[in-house]
Amino acid sequence: MLTISEKFSSLFPNDFKACMALNGDIVNQSQNRDTVHIMQQGQSFFIKKHRGVGYWELLINLIQGRRPIVSAKTEWDAIQRVHALNISTMIPVAYGCQGISPANLHSFLITVDLGQHISLEKLALTWKQHNPSLTFKHKLIRQVALLAKKLHQGGVNHRDFYICHILLDLTKDDPFIHPDKINLHLIDLHRAQCRHKVPFRWLVKDIGSLLFSVMDAPLTQNDLIRFIKDYTGMPLRDTLQKDKTFWQAVKNRADALYKEVHGETL
Repeated sequence: MLTISEKFSSLFPNDFKACMALNGDIVNQSQNRDTVHIMQQGQSFFIKKHRGVGYWELLINLIQGRRPIVSAKTEWDAIQRVHALNISTMIPVAYGCQGISPANLHSFLITVDLGQHISLEKLALTWKQHNPSLTFKHKLIRQVALLAKKLHQGGVNHRDFYICHILLDLTKDDPFIHPDKINLHLIDLHRAQCRHKVPFRWLVKDIGSLLFSVMDAPLTQNDLIRFIKDYTGMPLRDTLQKDKTFWQAVKNRADALYKEVHGETL
């Protein structure tokens, strides 16, 4: 199977093996997946190449009740769904898959380079030396909360919902000077799940992961309250009463992740 967006059809070969052979600078590499930056006719793209996960990895996932990620199709489909929700994300260019057995599929996903940006993880690190303007910080928190709300209300959970996977666009008006120009991109959707409604435990995992990823950032209690109010659309007292079990589970998730990574609680 091979699908190439009509807009980019002249830039890429209509051949699975030729696309898989595209080379460039390796950006990220794991046992079964490589992300490579490539240039085609002066334009910048990323290709994510998936190799077969193998029968053992497939079996482990099934035993643990997890849906195995066997190809790039999961991310290809998730990108379409997220775009439909009017959330800025990667621009899909091409997808290809070859093979029969789920354990031995080879596939790829090509997306457009989003250009100049900074991840919110890197941005938060700069706040330890230089405090952002309150206007910018408050509007950024609101935009993250509304992104999460729109994603979850649209039936999508990310499964790797950390601030490193949210990019602040720096290609247009300077968002630090013009906070109304904040534009966020959600990336790395290769594990995302799309349903009619996100189950409780996956909401907890997403928001708990997001909270964990800002626990070392210089945020105040009021900043977290702002997020909660914008995410729920409810006054703090009401959501803490109505959704007490949810928010306690979110905190427990974040604390558990922090202890797992840092060996201690915050």
